[in-house]
Amino acid sequence: MKKRIFTVAAALVVLGIGNVALAQDQPTQTHPLPWYIQQNLPKSTQGVWSAYQELMGAKSPLNPKEKYLIGLGVAAQIPCVYCIYAQTQYAKNAGASDEEIHDAIAVAGFIRLLSTVTEGNQVNMEKFKASVDQVGKKS
Repeated sequence: MKKRIFTVAAALVVLGIGNVALAQDQPTQTHPLPWYIQQNLPKSTQGVWSAYQELMGAKSPLNPKEKYLIGLGVAAQIPCVYCIYAQTQYAKNAGASDEEIHDAIAVAGFIRLLSTVTEGNQVNMEKFKASVDQVGKKS
């Protein structure tokens, strides 16, 4: 049951359902559960809506544009045409440029590629961590 609720919550985040504050200085807004969620999710999982609104609200250290660009990168990798459409529109409404949108999708795709290569080849985790821990460190 916990896994199912987490999956639903993650899907709500990726979909970017509803209108949320588009600037960090705006207060968190409460919005009713959208019709397409009300009609398609079991009532037992609809409580994740408040968690979604909290996550996407103004108290987050990430601004709305960053959240939507992250969501778009994830949506492109799932892939989900509904999520891609929603996240693209929300990112644009939050001020994302076409270049930022293209970059977010490219970064997500590249990370997926690297994940496939490292996971598929069962790269030694300890050696991997040691390499990653050195990135960006000054000698």
